[in-house]
Amino acid sequence: MRVLVTGGAGFIGSHLCERLLARGAHVICLDNFFTGRRENVEHLLDFQEFELVRHDVTEPIFMDVDQIYNLACPASPIHYQYNPVKTVKSNVMGAINMLVDITERKRAEQHMWLLTRELEHRVKNILTTAIALTRLTKADTTKDFAQTLIGRLQALACAQSLLAASRWHGASLQRLIEEELAAFINVEDRVVISGPSLELAPDAAQTVALILHELTTNATKYGALSKQTGRITVEWNLNREHLSLRWRETGGPAVKRPAEMGFGSQLIETTLPALNGEIQYDWNTEGLACTVRIPVDRLR
Repeated sequence: MRVLVTGGAGFIGSHLCERLLARGAHVICLDNFFTGRRENVEHLLDFQEFELVRHDVTEPIFMDVDQIYNLACPASPIHYQYNPVKTVKSNVMGAINMLVDITERKRAEQHMWLLTRELEHRVKNILTTAIALTRLTKADTTKDFAQTLIGRLQALACAQSLLAASRWHGASLQRLIEEELAAFINVEDRVVISGPSLELAPDAAQTVALILHELTTNATKYGALSKQTGRITVEWNLNREHLSLRWRETGGPAVKRPAEMGFGSQLIETTLPALNGEIQYDWNTEGLACTVRIPVDRLR
């Protein structure tokens, strides 16, 4: 590639010539040495792909080149005093050489700005959620506190991984259920999952992941998953207004309504209002059943 650099013997022009030569270009350095200095490019004269031409851009010159970098400044005081009319004309003509299509660069800059803003929002969201989880986590011992908090943070991390895989477009509800339960049991042997395909928006995915974690943890400690015979069925359906997610446990120990709400239930009751959702518990003798309802407009 043949590249013409006007004003190439100046400070900036000489560095540009070096860079172009390093990239394998054939460089033609054009300068009148009024403001540029031969010493700036003298070390380049040994390169076969470098040509030094003394010429004033106020005068026509014809060259066969592929690119032009117009760094010459014909409006310098020396030129203007010498020939003000030609100086102005050459300035206008020289502007043609400086027209560069920067559409793609601007698109890239806009895309990077949007990504940065999105990342900033996501990081703040994750940190806010982590702080809230820490405040809501309670336990009788430090060890229990650590285990409970780590489990909740892992559920949050699982949701983040699924969202990152989709470039934050959303997370599959079925994948959220499978990933959360898989951390505790073999899903294929003891869990039935059914429902239509549904992608949850990032905020909805995080909340649903935490709810699933609390239900799974409770089932592991006190419910169906505390016995080898226990089974869990997770079903959901979607209408124009709500998502209804049904969690049902069978084959575990007999259950009864607790005298007071546990820490896990408190967390669910605290996080669901963020999606205008609600949960209803059915304390059946054969196992816990509950239904989570979330408005459709908060899912996407």
